[in-house]
Amino acid sequence: MSHSVPLTAAAPTIRAAEPARVPGVRRRVALAAAGLVAAGLPLSWTISSIGLLVTGTEADHRFHQLTGQGVALGLLWLTGLGGTLVAAFRGRTAPDAALAWLGFLVAGVIAGVLAPSQALIVPALLVPAALVWWALPARPRLRGRGTGIDPVLTPLALLATGPLIVYALHQAALQRTSTNEHAKMSHYFDMSWLSIAIVIVALLAAFRAGSRLVAGVVAMAMALLGTAGLAFDTSHSPAWWAVLLATAAVFGLRAVFTRQG
Repeated sequence: MSHSVPLTAAAPTIRAAEPARVPGVRRRVALAAAGLVAAGLPLSWTISSIGLLVTGTEADHRFHQLTGQGVALGLLWLTGLGGTLVAAFRGRTAPDAALAWLGFLVAGVIAGVLAPSQALIVPALLVPAALVWWALPARPRLRGRGTGIDPVLTPLALLATGPLIVYALHQAALQRTSTNEHAKMSHYFDMSWLSIAIVIVALLAAFRAGSRLVAGVVAMAMALLGTAGLAFDTSHSPAWWAVLLATAAVFGLRAVFTRQG
């Protein structure tokens, strides 16, 4: 006696992708307004720094024009914020971009604690960020992302971030105790902020394997910092800046050849 098996029992279940929830006009206006407020400071820093570099103005400050309160700091800030905003306008969320952005903001708060004279930057960071977070049509889910610890980036991140933490603490101490032109222009604070931000985002890339954006952001910031150090900074060993550039290359290659999940 034979038994027939219903064809429907063996048919695989295909789950359709969740459609994007495009925000309405009011939400888009709120998102655009909050985004402009949040992007104002990093955009002004980045554009003005590029202008100074192109024109050769204040050439003795080229190291900081490329790094702190300059191109590297601005791009690191704008990449995470911009990725979060672009996804929101498309009705989607970008957890990796949001994490990179929030990690950068946390770094600014830590730098403000280490250099209290610059603590006014903290509300300038957090208030616009809160506006953007409120305006998002859907909050990014920050937990449960990634594919685990990256076996390549994790040891590199741990090796590179140790000296960067020491460098950040040293720069914060200079901001607290120095009265020279660099201190008056908050350059030491900016370098402390940039270094802490690279540390946080590098660790995110290492412990959230599969994130091309986060690894790419780290590569970009490290490459700019290493290049500026080799070209313009004589107070630190060229070997350290070379190591930073090599680390940036690995992060960049990992970002290029990682399949985004």
